[in-house]
Amino acid sequence: AKRYGIRCIGIEINKDTYEIALENIKKEGLSNLITIYNEDSRNYPFKDVDGVVMFLFPDLINDMMKKFDELKPGTRVVSYSHDIPLKDTIICGDIYVWTNKK
Repeated sequence: AKRYGIRCIGIEINKDTYEIALENIKKEGLSNLITIYNEDSRNYPFKDVDGVVMFLFPDLINDMMKKFDELKPGTRVVSYSHDIPLKDTIICGDIYVWTNKK
């Protein structure tokens, strides 16, 4: 957000981690670009997003796959360190990228 001026959202279920993220956003002066929600990402409506970046454990990624059906065509999903178990996932080191081709 800071480098490119893009709007972002974050979803963090852990209250302490959420509070730390909120402090960092304010400290960096990015409150106008970044909104963070203290909720479960499995309940967030992803239908209007252009991309999803996740750092989740495999069991949560499996839960999130149901949400990928909501994504508009061309939306990219990027996972750091954990595979996205879908056809056509591209692997580049520790980064996994899947594009919704619907």
